[in-house]
Amino acid sequence: MTRALLLTSILTAALALALVGCGGESGDTGETSKAQAESVIDRDSLVLEMAGMDSLTVLAVLETSHTAIVRSTQMGAFVDGIDSVLNSNSHFWVYSVNGEMANEACNRRMTQAGDVIRWHYRRFGN
Repeated sequence: MTRALLLTSILTAALALALVGCGGESGDTGETSKAQAESVIDRDSLVLEMAGMDSLTVLAVLETSHTAIVRSTQMGAFVDGIDSVLNSNSHFWVYSVNGEMANEACNRRMTQAGDVIRWHYRRFGN
């Protein structure tokens, strides 16, 4: 299981980096960029970056270009997986907007054009 998750993470990151390297940017159209993923400091195994869109939630923006596995809770939507990379005993998905970590559910946080949304596949304890 751990080996499969590691392989999936590596393949997802490699594909995303290939897309970015091939000019897979959306330009100045305000559209969500395609799977811009990169390895970052050791607390995050994977980071997906996308542009906010007027009147859409963080979750809705994510779902415009990625497959999300979402669980409904009393506090709002909780993302259990993105593009086959699932939460595990050691990692989980969390988002930030404009560099500020989430303080509300992704289906409740509205975005606007110009926002930078990052989904972090974060190791527990960091």
